[in-house]
Amino acid sequence: ISKPSRDKSVQKLDKSIKFYPNPVSNTLSIKTETILIEKIEIYSYLGIKLDEINSDFEHIQTDKLSNGIYIIKVYSEDQFKVSSKSKITTIFVTDQSIQALK
Repeated sequence: ISKPSRDKSVQKLDKSIKFYPNPVSNTLSIKTETILIEKIEIYSYLGIKLDEINSDFEHIQTDKLSNGIYIIKVYSEDQFKVSSKSKITTIFVTDQSIQALK
């Protein structure tokens, strides 16, 4: 059984967006040079949408999130198609005292 191939624009999106640091304590930084981000959604590990961010994508404040695992979904409009593309990643939110122990 062969796996379906992923759309090349989705593969490009995967390689074009960097998230750091991970784990994060107060601010998640997102770096991209070639992709225009439309919005970012933050979900709990159970899939509950917690936040939607529509601007200031470079630095996202996470200090209001409890310690845990969160899913970040980044939307970017493909330049050649009308449909949106997205990248999903997982981040770990910790407070500074826990992160200092690692």
